Amino acid sequence: MKKLNNIKLALIALTLVFATACSKNSTEHGIINPTTEQGIPTASIQGRVELVDLDGHKLSDHSGIIISTNNGAFTTTTDQSGQFSLKAIPFGKYQISYSKVGYGSGIFAQIDHQTTAQQFTLIEKTAMMNQVSNIQVTSLQIKDLSNEPGIAGLIELGIASGAVSIKPIFFNNNNEQKAIRLFFSANSQVDAKQYQAERKVLVSGMNDNPNNYQFTTTELEKMGFKKGQTIYVKAFGDGKVDDAFSHPENGNTVFPSLAATGSSVTSFQVPNK
Repeated sequence: MKKLNNIKLALIALTLVFATACSKNSTEHGIINPTTEQGIPTASIQGRVELVDLDGHKLSDHSGIIISTNNGAFTTTTDQSGQFSLKAIPFGKYQISYSKVGYGSGIFAQIDHQTTAQQFTLIEKTAMMNQVSNIQVTSLQIKDLSNEPGIAGLIELGIASGAVSIKPIFFNNNNEQKAIRLFFSANSQVDAKQYQAERKVLVSGMNDNPNNYQFTTTELEKMGFKKGQTIYVKAFGDGKVDDAFSHPENGNTVFPSLAATGSSVTSFQVPNK
């Protein structure tokens, strides 16, 4: 009996030594078991989102941005520096959305959240979010420049092509350039959701370089239009930072910083020269 007890004690001791060795070996090789939630491996997802104003200036306070997983099951908010941490997120693939009242919105697409030695997934790219534009474009001044003396001669020499000037008219309370997004279509119902091409221009309305809002025949043809074709255009105030993104469900491009209303629709013909 005594011999049997000694054998049992020896087996227990051997088991403890083996367990300790395994634990030590795992730590030495950077194998860290993630936190589990009801048996499901989890870890945090961390990233950063920053805010900019209408003039493209980065704010000093980036707090209060709502961060949420695609199913809305996990949410958090950013701190003053714009950093966030979604804690105890089960491993898998996620769309991480971000938004704040008065500002745009966006998505970190296809985040592959898997186990790491750091026990968290870091979204390395910092997202920038514009203040929603309050610029109201009242009208568009459109002029065919093909017959202008300075350009007509160059066209005759084959050095240049025709061009159209599309100047947005709006109230500007300072001398800073504002971002205006133009939407083009062969359909008169053109808007931010129905268009064939779009371009962002930077204008202040005061002593602007006309090249900022000129479109050559060649450029219009690259948009898919033809010489002599009637094009309809509508303009919206926008943010300076490029924050457009593709909607994960329907693939449509979303422009989250556009002003609520745009200009009236105006038409012009692609120059024949």
